[in-house]
Amino acid sequence: MRRADLTDAAYQAALSDWEHERPAAPLPALFRHRALDAFTRAPPWAPYLLAGPLLAVSLYLGLQDPWDGLAALGAFSCGALIWSLLEYLLHRFFFHARVTSETGRIAVFLAHGHHHATPMDRMRLVAPPLQMTSALLLLFGICDLAFDGGALWFAFAGSIAAYLAYEWIHHAIHHGREGLGLLRAVRRHHLAHHHVDARSRWGISSPLWDLIFRTARR
Repeated sequence: MRRADLTDAAYQAALSDWEHERPAAPLPALFRHRALDAFTRAPPWAPYLLAGPLLAVSLYLGLQDPWDGLAALGAFSCGALIWSLLEYLLHRFFFHARVTSETGRIAVFLAHGHHHATPMDRMRLVAPPLQMTSALLLLFGICDLAFDGGALWFAFAGSIAAYLAYEWIHHAIHHGREGLGLLRAVRRHHLAHHHVDARSRWGISSPLWDLIFRTARR
């Protein structure tokens, strides 16, 4: 990626420690070229439009093989856990990767740092189609290694359902009402990641793996 393609605001934010020194000005565009910038934006409903049919197809394919309800539920639940763990690992080790080179800091900023710079930007909250497709392909590859036959499709359906739940929860955290009970606890957990300590609390849709790996606080 050439630095000339980036807007001045995006370039400076990428080189700053965006986890602690957020730029005061909004970032209306990350790239000077509209065609490139379009790949960084997605409306909140995009994941459901793109991944929803894939969820339905996965369930349909799972039902084509001999199956029983308990086995299907187990595979579906395992798929949901696979996404939950992948969400934690990607957020911790990829989206917050500790890099020092100019190219690395720009890459991390484009992947996730812009969300910390402008967390209330509705068009950069959910994963854009290219990023979402990459995550789904990775999920399918993991499920394919662990399951076969109808169990593969039930597991993949579970991972897709958990991914869509993640997108809904993340949107509700930033743009929903205060909420009660579990949603309120998850909101407090994630907003502490944004505003208290960006080097902890990597789970977004659930604090489960933060509790397991003891990263709920730094």
